[in-house]
Amino acid sequence: PCTLGSIPHVDGLQEIADFLDAHPREVFTIIYQDDASTEDIVADLEAVGLAAMVYGHEEGAPWPTLAEMIDANTRIV
Repeated sequence: PCTLGSIPHVDGLQEIADFLDAHPREVFTIIYQDDASTEDIVADLEAVGLAAMVYGHEEGAPWPTLAEMIDANTRIV
C-alpha cells in the first residue's frame, strides 16, 4: 500500500524503539528493500539509539535462540 514509507524512516524506527522499550522480551524483524541505503539505515538506527540492539549474523554460524538474543539485548534482526 502507498501508506508504507509515508513516514520518515527515523520516525518509524522511533516507534520500534518505543515498542521495544515497553516490551523488553520481544524480538523485532525489519525487512528493507534492496535499494535502501545502508549508510542511511545505520545513521537512523544510531540516531534513535537502536544500533546496539541490531543482531549481526556471521555467515555459517549457528543462529542464536530467541532467549539468547533477548539476554544479549540484540533484539532487532
